[in-house]
Amino acid sequence: MSTSLFSTIEQVSGRVFDVVIVGCALAARLTEKSNLTVLILEAGPVHQDDVNIDTPAVHFQQLLNPQYDWMFQTSPPRNVHGREIWNRGKGLGGSSNMNAMMWTRPGKEEIDAWEQLGNPGWNYENFIKYVKRAENFHPPTKTTIARDLLSVDPDWFGKNGPIHISYVDSSTNAGPIIRETVRKLGIPLITDPINGTYCGTWTSATTVDPETLNRSNSFKGYILPNLNRENLFVLPNAFVTKILLEDAVTEPVTAKGVEFKYGNQLYTVMAAREVIVSAGTLKSPQILELSGIGDPAILEPLGIPTRVVLPAVGTNLQEHGGDFSICFEIRPESGIQSLDLLSDPAFSAQHLKLYQEKLPGSLLASVLSGVTFLSLEQLSGDKTTETITRHEKCLREMEIIPEGLKHQYELQLERLRNPNMPIFEIVVIPSISAGKWSDKAEPGKSYVSYILILNNPFSRGTLHISSPDPFVQGVIRPNDLAYQIDVENMLAGFKFARSLAQHEPFKGVVAKEVSPGPSVSSDEDIIQHLKDNFCTLWHTVGTSSMLPREKGGVVDPKLKVYGTTNIRVVDISIIPLHVSVHTQCMAYGIGEKAADIILEDLA
Repeated sequence: MSTSLFSTIEQVSGRVFDVVIVGCALAARLTEKSNLTVLILEAGPVHQDDVNIDTPAVHFQQLLNPQYDWMFQTSPPRNVHGREIWNRGKGLGGSSNMNAMMWTRPGKEEIDAWEQLGNPGWNYENFIKYVKRAENFHPPTKTTIARDLLSVDPDWFGKNGPIHISYVDSSTNAGPIIRETVRKLGIPLITDPINGTYCGTWTSATTVDPETLNRSNSFKGYILPNLNRENLFVLPNAFVTKILLEDAVTEPVTAKGVEFKYGNQLYTVMAAREVIVSAGTLKSPQILELSGIGDPAILEPLGIPTRVVLPAVGTNLQEHGGDFSICFEIRPESGIQSLDLLSDPAFSAQHLKLYQEKLPGSLLASVLSGVTFLSLEQLSGDKTTETITRHEKCLREMEIIPEGLKHQYELQLERLRNPNMPIFEIVVIPSISAGKWSDKAEPGKSYVSYILILNNPFSRGTLHISSPDPFVQGVIRPNDLAYQIDVENMLAGFKFARSLAQHEPFKGVVAKEVSPGPSVSSDEDIIQHLKDNFCTLWHTVGTSSMLPREKGGVVDPKLKVYGTTNIRVVDISIIPLHVSVHTQCMAYGIGEKAADIILEDLA
């Protein structure tokens, strides 16, 4: 691709644009208005025609590779053991370059909760139409429908959006076996989960283009087709250091531009109308704090004058934490082909040929798609009421719960009571373990692992700067498993998932449990094991929460930062209360809705 399609530093530095965006595909919608000039400043490089991004089954190759991954590191946690790397995509397209490509929609109650928390217009009916605006749906083939037991109504999807949505033909055959096992335990099969009812076992849609068999991401969908627009400017490798504010003595303050580093120099660019921060949950609050927007107790010891007193910046961090550690060796006659087999050169060459020729059956085109979402009732059975009552009492006895967080907890307790609202998820991984990079598969053997995900975490973390130097990473304190309710739900989910190997048809294909093994058997052992292996699931939200200011908010329902006239945050950091599904769909829906909000304000 010609580099002339991207802007040069000479075209950008010192210039005035109507809107300056810190790393976001939102620009594609804004530049549909030819009278608006829009600049994207992207901290990472351009990745074009890169097999590690495009080829579905090898996307994990990006993790821990500094060419693709920012590799944020958490602080030493209080409740689990050891530091942890939180991977995030580096480059145009951000984490849509490296995610697992699962396209899952939230339930009605989850989005309606945002409106209940004080955000008029942020309800399910309104939000889903923006999700559909991002979608370009491809109906599944008859083979896929039969294998995955789908009954998908195409009218539930958008058909003209930038992001390809499909159900992939390639399969390792692990998902159907686990799904049937779960069904025999009384968990319902969901044949059309995209309609917002998804508590059960089902196959996820994916962001794979079925014609090319490549990943569909925000760069290819939103930015690349529009680079020839005269009012769109994109500067890669431009690391934003802070927002430049006008010299107002009191609130509200106005952004006049952005400072960024390109090469070895600092540059500035001016914003005539808006600065939009879309750097993600782990970077957007850092940019606000470096600009003097945040908690004086954080900023002033670092020598940063507080321009907007907004203590909620960097708080209310919520993450779908979980565990990758359950793994089984599979019998050769099972029919399951795990991704580990690709380590054999001859086997890999065969599947590469199938992939390059766009023929069905290549493991390189396979995507994680077998999922089971479980409610508390499905995990706890007749102990559900007792469990909820005990945790209600624990929350009442907590000495200090901020008003905004108290309302969130009340809504989360309602989810626990709802037999159709999931709080835990099992994702089938056709390999020895996607999360334990040191594990090595034995040659010729196949494996199945689980990702175990805590979907309704009560624990909250923080993210704050520790230095005025923008190149010093912020301090991430996830605070995972801080509340006993999270520990108990994780324990119940682990035991349910592990037990699947004792039930047919999965029992018939399991040779042995590889991890954690029989030495981890008591509840105490399992809890210790979970704390030793607990990790991010890359679904972090909340650090710039959309809430009333007095209840811990950073942005209002128009995504404008409190105390400012023209700064907005547009990414999943604005989510005030986590959803149970994966967050890719949420990011696109927020961006699409934000575009309408901004264009209306700028009209």
